[in-house]
This record gives sequence, structure tokens and C-alpha cells, in this order.
Amino acid sequence: MMLLEAEAVDLHLPGRPGPVLEGVSLGVGAGEILALIGESGSGKSLIARAASGFLPEGARIGGALRVCGVPVGAAGPAGGWGALRGRAVAHLFQDARRHLHPALTVGRQIAQVAARHGTRAEMPEAAIARALPGALSAGGCQIAALALALATPARLLLADEPTAHLDPPAAGAVLARLRARAAAGAGVILITHDLALGLGAADRVAVIHAGQIVETAPAAGWRPRHPYAAALMAAMPALAPDLGALRPVAGRMPVPGDAGLPACRFAPRCPRAGAVCVATRPALRALAPGAMVACHDPEVGR
Repeated sequence: MMLLEAEAVDLHLPGRPGPVLEGVSLGVGAGEILALIGESGSGKSLIARAASGFLPEGARIGGALRVCGVPVGAAGPAGGWGALRGRAVAHLFQDARRHLHPALTVGRQIAQVAARHGTRAEMPEAAIARALPGALSAGGCQIAALALALATPARLLLADEPTAHLDPPAAGAVLARLRARAAAGAGVILITHDLALGLGAADRVAVIHAGQIVETAPAAGWRPRHPYAAALMAAMPALAPDLGALRPVAGRMPVPGDAGLPACRFAPRCPRAGAVCVATRPALRALAPGAMVACHDPEVGR
């Protein structure tokens, strides 16, 4: 069963002349972890916010977006977001502290969520469970937010940079919890700018640049075919054979939603871009089993 389905989704935000997400198509199935990868500001978090109803007033969604089979738009599902949040979808925000109750201990918040949904909660370590959010580090708040999400019966978890403020052992524990939830049948979107982390934790990857999905593929043995995905891989220290092989991604990412962007928003940064890239947005097309690429001149046999 597909737990998140996006088909040609455009997202317009108030005050922006163009769409901040354009033609986004991707899906997450039960038992699957999808790593959504891209630079800061590429639109990763906006996809999660659209799927959980945390968009600003006046936002408009075009295309088809379904959460656990329920069609949703900027106004939410027909029965309201209360019927889906916590029951079908749970969102782990990157700024976790802002989404915790400041006057309740973490343990009490987790217990309340578990009681509301009739689930059995697993508490974090005592130092976190007994603390108020304001007394915790950013990493402690992330662990608390994960425990809150896992206390719900949600089948779709949207995890936005869940390991950003954690040391390697704690980050590994968080990823293990997400894998366990996926193994129990949930779908997980792992939002990260860390390509190495995404490849190590996910079943599939989706690469987004300036609000456009440019490539999706199985994570195992992935060889990037879109020039932007290849550039991201070349810029990752954990994936480079040596420091001398590192190459920064050229240029600056355009701001999604700005006026006058080229059809392929990577064109100004792409060494192989031609006139067709500026004029015509490439559609996602299959180049290998399970792999889709949106590029007029992909890395094929290069």
C-alpha cells in the first residue's frame, strides 16, 4: 500500500510569484524508508509540511496528493487534519523544541499522546523523560520528538533531519528506531542533506533541487544519473575516495518561487545545460529498473 502519493504536485505560497514546489511526483510504500535529499532550501521540508497540513494560510496545492489513501490539499482532507495527524501521519520537525509543550515534561507529553491513541509508549532515557523541553539540548529535543511520534499509531512518519544535532551513537539509535518502525509496516520519509546518511538508512532515494524532483532510485548500489545528484555525491566527504576527489556543487541554488526561473532549475549550474533545458522542463522518465530521472542529458554510460 502506498502511504504517500504525490503526482505532479505544485505548491504556491503567498507572496511568491512562482511555485515553490513544481511537478513533484514521488511515493512511499508501507515498510519503506525514502531518503529525500537536497541542499538547504531545496524544498524538502515543504513536501513534509504539505503532507501533514502545516502550510501557511493562503497556500495552494495543485496536482494530486494523498496520505494513506486520503486526498489532501492546502485546506486538508475532507474530514479535517485531526482525522489524520497522529492516526495516519506523524511529523518530526527539524526545529523540534518549538513543537514540544514548554510547560510539560517530555515523559508527561509522551504519556498523554499514548493515552490519546491507546498505544504503549516507549520512554527515552530518564534524563530526557523527566525534563522540560527548555532544559534539553537540541539533540535531546529531537529524541523527545521521535518518542512522541513513535507513541502514535501513525503509518507514515515524516522525519525532518532527525539526526542533525546528535552524536554518531545517538544518531544510529534514532535511525534504528525508524528502521524498526518501517519493518513493522510504516512508511518513512527521511529528510536529510547528508547523502551518505540517506543511502545508508533508506531503501530508496529521491533528490530534490529548487523545488523539483530530479531523480529517484533504489538506494542500494545507486549510481547518480542526474548531473545535480552526481554533483551532490562528488561533494560528500563520506563518499569520496580521498579529500582530493571532493568537488563542491557549482553555483548557487535559485530560490524556489522566484520569478523567471528556467524550466530546469538546475540549468544555470549545469555544465551540460543547453537551450532546451532553459525552455522545457524535463519529465521524470525511467532509465533503469526503479530509477527515474528528470534530465534532457542524463548520465548514461558516461
